[in-house]
Amino acid sequence: MLVDVSGAHRNRITARFADGRVIRGYALDFTPNRDTFHVRPLDATGAHERVTVRVDDLKALFFVKDLSATSHTGRDLDPKEVRVPPSQRRVVVRFGDGEIVAGSTCGYSPDRQGFFLFPLNPTTNNVRVFIVRRWAETIRVLEPAEDLADVLRELTSAGPAGSAPGGPPHRDDGVPTS
Repeated sequence: MLVDVSGAHRNRITARFADGRVIRGYALDFTPNRDTFHVRPLDATGAHERVTVRVDDLKALFFVKDLSATSHTGRDLDPKEVRVPPSQRRVVVRFGDGEIVAGSTCGYSPDRQGFFLFPLNPTTNNVRVFIVRRWAETIRVLEPAEDLADVLRELTSAGPAGSAPGGPPHRDDGVPTS
């Protein structure tokens, strides 16, 4: 019996690139302060097959529970049900292609190449998301009194900007806009 001791099974990822490409697999050595990391693609034919990924080329890196899920797999959560730990702030990110993700963070700084976003809905397939700041059109850190549903409606109604690839806007975090 073979046992995976690499720890890669704990880093299931969906890498979404700014140009629309997607790679599903296992992050082998990702850290937020490095320019590159390696992924073992889900469809790899050999145990040692790796792809080098430049963080700057990514829109976001989704750490997921299930690699076979293509989007939100949990129940929708009413924005009024959202609870965020006191050490974190609610954040809504809108990418140039119109995709919107909402979550919480304790480490957003506009001076860094990116930051981790934790889903507001614990039933979503996402465990955490590394947002690459360069490709985010809007990063909105909400004040405690701001209504999440109102912010989501506002950003969703704006529609996709420019001609960025990736298709129509969609939500992947299980928090509906209405």
